[in-house]
Amino acid sequence: MGLLSAFRPSRHVTLRVFSNGDPAKFDALVVLDRRRGFEVQNFADRETPFETELPDRDVTIVVQPRDAAHPVIAEYEVAVAGKRRLWARSWHATPVLRRHRHGIVGAGVAHRPMPDADGPAVGAPAF
Repeated sequence: MGLLSAFRPSRHVTLRVFSNGDPAKFDALVVLDRRRGFEVQNFADRETPFETELPDRDVTIVVQPRDAAHPVIAEYEVAVAGKRRLWARSWHATPVLRRHRHGIVGAGVAHRPMPDADGPAVGAPAF
C-alpha cells in the first residue's frame, strides 16, 4: 500500500439481488476483468435478499432466476466515502450488469416462453 492510497477515501463495491415479494432463488455468474485474463465467481442456488462485496474492477454480472414465476432484481453500486458514485439496476427476466471503466450498463435478457413440445423447434421452418 502506497503513501497516497492511505489518504484515498474508501470505496465499496456491492452486488445486491432481491425480489419484490417472496424470497426467490437464483444463480449468478460474476466475471471480473484482470490485467491478464478473467476471474470467475459463481453464486449458485442463492436466495434473495442477497448482498456481497466485489473487488473494484471492471465486471460483467449475469443473474438467472431459478423460477420464472419469481423474478429477481440485480443492483450494482460503487460507494466512495459512503456516497453512491456509480449505480445500475436491472429487472429483466435475466438481469445483466456490465461495468467498464467509469460507466455501467444495466440491461438483461427478456423472458421468452419455451416452445411447445408439439410445436416446431426454434429456427425450424413452419409448413
